[in-house]
Amino acid sequence: MPFHPLKGSIRKKLALLILMSALPTLVLIVTLGLQARNTAIEDATQGLQGFVRSAAETQVRATTATRLLMENLSRVPDVQRADIATCTRIFVNVLRINQQRYSALHLVDLDGNIMATGGTSSGLNFANVKHFRDALKTRGFVVGEYQLGVSLGVPVLPFGCPVIGPDGKISAVLLASVLLSSYGDQFAEMRFPQDSFFGVSDHQGVRLFRFPETGELPIGRPIHGSVFTAARADGEEGLVEDMGSDGVLRMVAFRKIRTAPDAPPYMYMFAGTPKARIHARALEILWRDLGILLLMVVLTLGSGWFLGGRNVGRRLEELAAAATRIGAGDLDTRVEPERGVTEIDILARSFNEMAQALERDRVERVRTEAELREARSQSEIANHAKSLFLANMSHELRTPLNGLLGMLQLIKGNEDANERDAYLDLAQRSGRRLTDLLGDLLDLSRIEAGGMRIQSRPFTLTSTFAALAETFSPMHQSKRVPLILACAPEIPPVLVGDEVHLRQILFNLVGNAMKFTEKGEVRLEVFPLPPMPSGEVRLLFIVTDTGIGIPDDKLDHIVRPFAQVEESYTRSHQGAGLGLAIVRNLVLAMGGTLQFDSQVGEGTSVCMTMPFRLPDRTTHIAPQQDTPVGTAHGGLRILLAEDDEVSRLCARRLLEQMGHEVTTTANGAQALDALRAKRFDCVLMDVQMDVMDGVEATRQIRDGASGVLDARIPVIAMTAYAMAGDREKFLAQGMDGYVSKPVMSAELAAAIAGALDLRKLA
Repeated sequence: MPFHPLKGSIRKKLALLILMSALPTLVLIVTLGLQARNTAIEDATQGLQGFVRSAAETQVRATTATRLLMENLSRVPDVQRADIATCTRIFVNVLRINQQRYSALHLVDLDGNIMATGGTSSGLNFANVKHFRDALKTRGFVVGEYQLGVSLGVPVLPFGCPVIGPDGKISAVLLASVLLSSYGDQFAEMRFPQDSFFGVSDHQGVRLFRFPETGELPIGRPIHGSVFTAARADGEEGLVEDMGSDGVLRMVAFRKIRTAPDAPPYMYMFAGTPKARIHARALEILWRDLGILLLMVVLTLGSGWFLGGRNVGRRLEELAAAATRIGAGDLDTRVEPERGVTEIDILARSFNEMAQALERDRVERVRTEAELREARSQSEIANHAKSLFLANMSHELRTPLNGLLGMLQLIKGNEDANERDAYLDLAQRSGRRLTDLLGDLLDLSRIEAGGMRIQSRPFTLTSTFAALAETFSPMHQSKRVPLILACAPEIPPVLVGDEVHLRQILFNLVGNAMKFTEKGEVRLEVFPLPPMPSGEVRLLFIVTDTGIGIPDDKLDHIVRPFAQVEESYTRSHQGAGLGLAIVRNLVLAMGGTLQFDSQVGEGTSVCMTMPFRLPDRTTHIAPQQDTPVGTAHGGLRILLAEDDEVSRLCARRLLEQMGHEVTTTANGAQALDALRAKRFDCVLMDVQMDVMDGVEATRQIRDGASGVLDARIPVIAMTAYAMAGDREKFLAQGMDGYVSKPVMSAELAAAIAGALDLRKLA
């Protein structure tokens, strides 16, 4: 009789149906488990290789430090002359400072005999050792082979470096030994999985270090052959499976280490972890999921086997019909559950929960799509704003550049002194406009980055108003627009606050009012407000003009960075759109408020409130200096390090006009050579230069080992780095002063005077 699996009771059919429906889930879980296993293996192997790569980079830095030490020692004149006493003293100091890293430091002649040493190894001959021979052969820094140090009897890795005299010939060889125990100090804090290891070998496969240590794998013996064979093959790094001598199968990552890209490897690094541990977690997840699935299948089959009754078929048909409606998109479909806790009731409630979940997913999808549309809209708005900003910046930068370059072309070949002076004034005006634009950009970046510092000092509004009147006097005279400044008599004569930023705010507001007013007047009035409970004085500043006014829909727009009321090619007023954005952020940072009231064609009023403190009785306002700082310092010998030819010429002529004697160099290395050969009063150091930058040159000057005649000479950074924190960063690097490009004569003189005065106080 033929076998028909679907014949029989509904219980059997349901059980078979449930079993068949579970098969795709089983396949999915197995597939996901295998993927998780592969992902775990890939993550573990990548982590292993990343660890070896990081350790290799640490070793490269250590070897580079040794190379720099030996190369610098080889350039010391006393070492090149083989001054035994001086060399011995230098070597002893080096070993004392680096006693945890170096065990020996020798100067040997061309026959391998020790001439000077920092230890107790005199009388030895190194003629037959590899690193001595390689140093003579390659005329460069070399790495030797594993050996036991003679003086301490501990494992070391030797290095060699030739001493090349002024005639270009090798006069001696420097030999150094690095303690292999230093690797233990370097890697002792690392945490490894059980049965994992980290190891280092030399170029012949001799073990230099192993962590954790084990007596079965001593230092100085060859490492496992198959691992070293794989490491010596092509490729800087790799991964192999290896059965260790302890019978544990491991994944081993390796990396070659070289002294130079084209040099042969002098060291190999290895890290291994048991393969079984890599697979264990993925297998655990896979077996857990399979167990859960098996339990669910067994429970479901049991329920299906005992399921029966006249309503089963009908309810299944209802469920099938409901599923069809949901598939057609009717997510409001629900199934009435059976009374009592039966399999059909559970299935019906689960079906309803599924429908509810699908409905929630649909709602969430609709919401997400709306958010995506909004994000896209915002992105398009941002892109439009960026495009407007770039176009505006291009215009604002090119306009003064055109004026600057145009005036310079007119100056060239012009013999009329009056015309040349007029052209020079216009060129300087264009240059200052460029500088102001860059300054506004930097101010905005400082404020948005939270780097703007509010500094409170005693000041008078009288001095602030005087500066405003002096600055805008030419503008209101040329435009015939009066500037009226009024201050209520009740305002205290002396206030404590940030006058620098207050001036910046008022200069922006008054400048905008003057720029957009062609007739009528501009007024700045200050009134006192009721005092605060804390004792602070609050003042109301009102800037009023009779200019063109601002439309209501643009009032919020104008305080955004790079925003303009007019965004067309026919704009009647120039500007980058940064001033009011800076004003708003400064006012908020200083604890004030800002409001605009404007009528198109009638004018604009800007109301600003600002808190101040009253001074103590002992507070005095520092008198203004009548003469520029630094005029007392003349006839100095100044070293100028600048790689740009135009900047170098400009700075040199400015310094010579001040009466100084100037020596120029094109990079930090040349500056060090000049400081070794001659004494100077001051150094002007560019930061970014070829060969050697200004920061590194300053470090070597302060180090004292560079051979300069005055390690405490004042060094002033003269750089185009003018972002927030740049000045403090360069001062922390050992510099004494800072002046940003473009360099103004008065700022340069003040920086020189300040650095020299600081030197006197030190």
